Amino acid sequence: MSRTRPAEALPSNVEPVLGTVRAQGIEVEREFVTAFQKLCRYATQRTSTFESKILAAEVGRLWTLSKREVAGKMREPLRFGRGEKQQFTAANLRPIARSARELKDQIEKLKQTDLVFYLNITGKIPPYDLLSFPIMGDPKLKALDSLMNLPKLAGSYNRRDWPRVSFRLWKFCAYVRASTGRWNDSLVVSILNPLKIPHCESADALKMFRTRMSERGTPNASKSTV
Repeated sequence: MSRTRPAEALPSNVEPVLGTVRAQGIEVEREFVTAFQKLCRYATQRTSTFESKILAAEVGRLWTLSKREVAGKMREPLRFGRGEKQQFTAANLRPIARSARELKDQIEKLKQTDLVFYLNITGKIPPYDLLSFPIMGDPKLKALDSLMNLPKLAGSYNRRDWPRVSFRLWKFCAYVRASTGRWNDSLVVSILNPLKIPHCESADALKMFRTRMSERGTPNASKSTV
């Protein structure tokens, strides 16, 4: 039986995901493709800057993250890359915090010098710069507080309380709404349900998920069912 999917209508980076969808039958594949194409059409009608490959990339990230979470292979909390040395250790956090405290202290002292005062009044230091006015009690320096407290804050991290797939899912929903002007839950479910993404068993399940996220105060997780 020949397939009806117009391959040219889909970005190439959707193919890895589509392989998993295709294995579930032609009807599931057809629903996936139709939903993907509709979202792309709605988004293109709304904005000329929409790119289908970005939508495909977001689906792929969510799918990959879900597989890792199910397999118990979530990324270490201090990793920032794939390389062996591309991660911090708990021991690295203390010198970072110490450097932040020292930097804040040095900035506060520098702001009391004639040089920094001169640079401010002659307009050589831009507004909102760490060396800009006010000289004393500058609230901008609070930006360093989290770095100064990073070792303590790191101690509050609990992998079990951090459902990354759920976080990525509501970001995806918000992306769809921002791109198309609607939540389009049914179309999202047609794309994500074949990939076994949690909360995507049905449009109603996805709406309930967004409602719960809204009640928890999660940004962009409106209770709207549109």
